[in-house]
Amino acid sequence: MSRSHSALALALVLALAACAPPSPPDAPATQVQLAPIAPEALAPFVARVEAVRGARFTEPVRAFEIAPADVERLLDAEIDRFAPREQLAAESRLAAALGLVPPGADLRALLLELASGSIAGMYSQADRAFYAVAGAESAGAASGGSLEVHELVHALQDQRGELLGALFGLAGDDDIAFALSALLEGEATWVELHDAAARGGPAPPDPAAFDVQFRAQIASLDGFPRLLAESTTATYPLGYALADRLARRGGPPALDAAAADPPLSSEELLHPAQYLDASQRTPLAQLPRAPRVPGCRVVATNTYGELGVRVWLLDRCASAAAAEIGGAGWDGDRAWLLACRGEEGAAWLVQLDEPAAAERLARVVRSRAAVLGTLFVEASGRRILLASNLAAPQRAQLLALAEEPRIASFAAYLRAHPEVSARMRELRR
Repeated sequence: MSRSHSALALALVLALAACAPPSPPDAPATQVQLAPIAPEALAPFVARVEAVRGARFTEPVRAFEIAPADVERLLDAEIDRFAPREQLAAESRLAAALGLVPPGADLRALLLELASGSIAGMYSQADRAFYAVAGAESAGAASGGSLEVHELVHALQDQRGELLGALFGLAGDDDIAFALSALLEGEATWVELHDAAARGGPAPPDPAAFDVQFRAQIASLDGFPRLLAESTTATYPLGYALADRLARRGGPPALDAAAADPPLSSEELLHPAQYLDASQRTPLAQLPRAPRVPGCRVVATNTYGELGVRVWLLDRCASAAAAEIGGAGWDGDRAWLLACRGEEGAAWLVQLDEPAAAERLARVVRSRAAVLGTLFVEASGRRILLASNLAAPQRAQLLALAEEPRIASFAAYLRAHPEVSARMRELRR
């Protein structure tokens, strides 16, 4: 339950695209020294994962020990695999223009600091290998093997399906990445806690108790932008709550079914009935990634979801209740960083279920007028647009964009975005 299990999240907090990987771990190490972990040393943990999860590994898991001094180098290379530096720089400017991070924020440096300050081990999907930090306080016997169990669940997820690989193939869809990472981390946490109980530890906590315990145990995230802090903090409790409900409903087969048809938004984690009850589930709205705006080109694009709307409002001193009310009824969003005749502008289009919800969000946003800065706020029908440094005709065109075909499942999302699978294949080369 500590943030030392959150290394996977470093590539999930913000949109990460594929990049050429460094040397694989079985090649001569030049910057990072790796000591292989013998299969027999890993075998007891493999057996424990299989017993709790009710599934078997299809192949051995490669494992290595890394010195604490090399952790930052490993993470630095790992970030570069999934996030080209120029892309993260553009993502930083987009988030800053919308007021989601401070001006001049370096998301790459923040991600590296967030991860390297807490990691005890990680599973690398690109390398298909588990890395344990030598002497980490929460590793091995000191934690009863909870680190190994948790990270080996990610290896099992990787071997038994494409969800983990697809997650790292995503780009420009932070909200979907958050939903997938919450499911994956929630399952790993569920197995970890049930394994501990099977070995004489306390009974697994209910989701509400876990939420309280988790938030109390993680290190302070003061100083990090709320976008990163809230995403990291929410991933595990929301994911564990969903995994717990799935397992109570149908055991390991229900977890298998969720991996095949995962949640597609933070909304489905914040309001799990909208995912678990088929009659309440709504296909995911898709707004254009590359709208045609005269005189402009798209430099970066992203989605932030209902969680992002809440974060934006909380950053403007809205109460938790007001932020929750403002985000309620989310039905899709898309943000763009646009280069228009030598200058950059930004826009964030949020679509709600009904005009009343859009007007409610617009009222909450406008009530924060003192901290809006240069952002324009415009509403029309079911939509609200936040924009910076864009002319009125450009804002009007974005507000009136036609919605693209909705996505009813992750399989349909992958069919609509073949570039995700292409990145997965490239990452494995």
